[in-house]
Amino acid sequence: MRYINSRFTYLLTYLSPMLLAVYVNDISLAMSKSGRGCYFDNISAGCVMYADDLLLLSESLCDLQAMVDICCEELEKIDMKLNVMKSQVVRIGRSHSKAVNDVVIGDVYNLC
Repeated sequence: MRYINSRFTYLLTYLSPMLLAVYVNDISLAMSKSGRGCYFDNISAGCVMYADDLLLLSESLCDLQAMVDICCEELEKIDMKLNVMKSQVVRIGRSHSKAVNDVVIGDVYNLC
């Protein structure tokens, strides 16, 4: 029995990244379909994923909020949610210090 458990654990460890990719692929598809986010040479670069991390890039806070809402909706479908405590908003550019509305993740406001 111990041999079976260790093989199963090994298999699960190997498959976990692939299974996660299958689950979260819908987020990337929904982002592409929405047309929101940044584009480089007509290629969507608004949603970048690596392992269980997600980076959203947008030209405006309005688009960013829409992208966050899409993520929350897609994650809710697979019984997952964003970890608000590990989420950050970073603004760059000339008006990075200008006061703006907060970005809402679920029911939590994330200061910009």
